[in-house]
Amino acid sequence: MPVLKTCVFIASRFREFAEIRRILTGNIAEARRLHLEPINLDDGRASHDPPLSVCLEKVRQSEFLILLIGDTYGDVAPHSTKSFVHLEYEEAVRSDSNTEVLVFYIGNTCNPTSFPPSSDTKLARWYVHLQKNHTIAFLNPYEPASKLADKIIQELFVAVYDRSLGERGSDSIDDEESSLAIDAKAFSDEWDELAPFEAQHFEASGISPLDEELLDPHIQPAAVAAREQQQEATRAINVGDYASAIKHLEESLLRRPVDFNGNYRLAQLLVALRRKDRYSRITQLLQRATNLANHHYSAFYIAACHMLWARAASIADRPEESLSHAEEAVRRCGRSSQTHVELARQYLTMERKDDAVRCLKDAFFVYTGILKRIAIDPVFRAVRARVQRELHREVYDQVAALVDCPGDTYSDVCASKRSDW
Repeated sequence: MPVLKTCVFIASRFREFAEIRRILTGNIAEARRLHLEPINLDDGRASHDPPLSVCLEKVRQSEFLILLIGDTYGDVAPHSTKSFVHLEYEEAVRSDSNTEVLVFYIGNTCNPTSFPPSSDTKLARWYVHLQKNHTIAFLNPYEPASKLADKIIQELFVAVYDRSLGERGSDSIDDEESSLAIDAKAFSDEWDELAPFEAQHFEASGISPLDEELLDPHIQPAAVAAREQQQEATRAINVGDYASAIKHLEESLLRRPVDFNGNYRLAQLLVALRRKDRYSRITQLLQRATNLANHHYSAFYIAACHMLWARAASIADRPEESLSHAEEAVRRCGRSSQTHVELARQYLTMERKDDAVRCLKDAFFVYTGILKRIAIDPVFRAVRARVQRELHREVYDQVAALVDCPGDTYSDVCASKRSDW
């Protein structure tokens, strides 16, 4: 169990969202497995309008900021032209910040795709900025506060899960694997029987697997320096200093731009932090990583790039691109359950539940151990029970068919079932 908890700052006008703030505070505090701590400055322990310095210090201490925004801008802070909430938001998105912002619009106008027009010029400008830089959740203001809070909590859990990178991530999700832990080594080691195939590929290609390349500091000083920067990035990630990790990875690419690990890992981190504003940079990184994977490495690495690209496109509100990349990942490496899971994730974002269930079942029949990931990934909460129910029925029917078949046709039945899977 980790000693430190992940702090979640709730930013909004107090009076406008008092009931939702109260429910959110309680629900976040009760998420014991995720070790979350809510920061609600309207909790009775502080004055109704706490000093701005207190607000900003609490934002800096938080890894997540839940921004609830409605149809009013809010009171302007002393010695400023911006509201308290706006200043809290700006503190969270500073270049050296480790705080991820989740934005929820709950106004009088229920528009599922965009902010409404506003006669308040400050609010209107802020709407434009938020729409450009974040994936906004537009919630129905007429739903009960408890239901709205449930939807916000669900999005928070997804964000916490997606941020789980490296050793630090295993603590935050109850020692389970991360949804973004698809770096080259973990991806190829998904199950034992695939490792020999990749080893054969590298041997036939005459190249070394990633992270096993022997470097001579006298002959390859830039490559050695780049690897050192990547190691520093790993240390930064493990202590939650994501801003420093980004700087180290950028530095590694300045020294060795055509390095698969450097490009992939920086893209992975930006995606994990949901940096919609960096989508063009993520695209550049993944395009280069894909080119390197095509030239040097096996289908495992190519598919890993497309899966990450699918996630990035989804964050950037490009559903067709995200689906295209997820489908390409399956085409490149259909014998990995991870690719089917990512395709299912993209189908769910498009409300195509039948297709998502089919993909998750395909993932199970590729690798049964993938059920653990499906069980803990909050994205699949809506279809989890259906997947389990249908798999139970299908596996039972197929086992029954195998048991009932004559002994001399057993292998034929197995082969036919595998082709169906």
